[in-house]
Amino acid sequence: MTYCVAADNFTGKKLARQPDFQTRISPAYKADFGRGTARIFDNLDYVGHRYSDMLQAQALRPYYALSAGVEATYGDHWNLLVSGTNLTDQIGITEINPRVSFGSGIPAPGPQLARSIDGREVLVQLRYKF
Repeated sequence: MTYCVAADNFTGKKLARQPDFQTRISPAYKADFGRGTARIFDNLDYVGHRYSDMLQAQALRPYYALSAGVEATYGDHWNLLVSGTNLTDQIGITEINPRVSFGSGIPAPGPQLARSIDGREVLVQLRYKF
């Protein structure tokens, strides 16, 4: 368990797991054709450098994730969706076990736990609307 003592100085330190810079860009394009429409979309997330603990001893590396997809409708009933998340299969750690020996930056004994972003995932969906 992490304990804070009076000797620990957090003045000027950044909040744990809060990146220096984070952005999300989500362009999309929609086109009409004949009896249907098509929509193309993508999303690029970037999460910058940050720390896992309050004393900033465990640095977390920046990462990005690219997602994209296409959705098409035909007539009044048919809909096709193909989308993918983390298409580059980027490994991004969102947080690490914050238990460190204060002042040393050395992880506490025992297993180290980390939470990563999900790996590549693709969804294909064909729907008929009644």
